[in-house]
Amino acid sequence: MRSLFQTKKIKKFLINRALINRTIIDGISINLTDKQISKEIRRHIAKGTYEIEERSLLLQHLLPTDHVLELGAGMGLVTAICARHAAVTLSIEANPDLIDLVESNLRLNGLKATLIQGIAGTHDGIADFHISPQFWSSSTIDRGNSRKISIPSIDVNRVIEENRINVLVLDIEGGEDELLRHTDLAGIDKICVEIHPGVLGKKTASDLVAYLISQGYALDFNKFDQVFFFTRSTAFN
Repeated sequence: MRSLFQTKKIKKFLINRALINRTIIDGISINLTDKQISKEIRRHIAKGTYEIEERSLLLQHLLPTDHVLELGAGMGLVTAICARHAAVTLSIEANPDLIDLVESNLRLNGLKATLIQGIAGTHDGIADFHISPQFWSSSTIDRGNSRKISIPSIDVNRVIEENRINVLVLDIEGGEDELLRHTDLAGIDKICVEIHPGVLGKKTASDLVAYLISQGYALDFNKFDQVFFFTRSTAFN
């Protein structure tokens, strides 16, 4: 009989070699057949490190009554976790190539979330977006080696108000500073954000943490790498 270690090792090998069609992470089934899932992403999935920071923090803090707005759905793993553990989940994803994958993973798990294709912004309109070969590096910021497209810009403040959002989840590759500074945080009591000092610069990244603390948030010191979780016991009036 194979040991648990041997079984996990075989599973990692199969994922890396694309020999299995799906895997389960934190109870969420993930479709591995989509062409957007690169070898590098497969390696992270096989090691169990794919979006481990967001997953760990959200599983600690989400409540069944929460209304979540996710900015940057990626392949939909965090979207599915939010949809399973919160009352309402909306997700804004800029990359049109990922929409089918996110919807597929939600269906695979029998979960429902509202998926909006567009760029999270401060007003409704049109904006440029840069799609990188690795989908997790796509951004409103041109890093080179990307394909530029024009897509709808979605007013985040409107979405928050219309859906009584109280939790923000952000992984938008450097767009987090401008967006959070221009978002009405009055009703937001939880923020899970990946901060990108390599894109923003260390001072801007540090200033963003200080800004959120100045708005009455406490930092969860069980943070991982660049992912931060902020909580506020009562919303500002």
